[in-house]
Amino acid sequence: MPTSRQEELRKKVKKTIEQLRLWIQNDGGDMELVDVDCKKKSISIKITGACIDCEFFDQTFDQGIKQSLIKSHPEVEHVHFIRHSDLDDELSTAPKSKLKK
Repeated sequence: MPTSRQEELRKKVKKTIEQLRLWIQNDGGDMELVDVDCKKKSISIKITGACIDCEFFDQTFDQGIKQSLIKSHPEVEHVHFIRHSDLDDELSTAPKSKLKK
């Protein structure tokens, strides 16, 4: 169960992501908050749309979005981006016993 500190951070990060999404959506991509882990000082963000295979992904996300999130939220030290293609690869190589039916 999430702690109040974790829920507070989730709300703040989600608000920041909503502001940054407008920029990403202009190029046909999108992103959403997946997880907040206060103990690990990390957040995970799912990337969708045109951003998945974009040649500027590293510049946009690692140098732009990630830095904006860390600067806006000092309690966050790590930002993990999950692309749909990463999820597809993970699911295709996962043992069938690990996959939910």
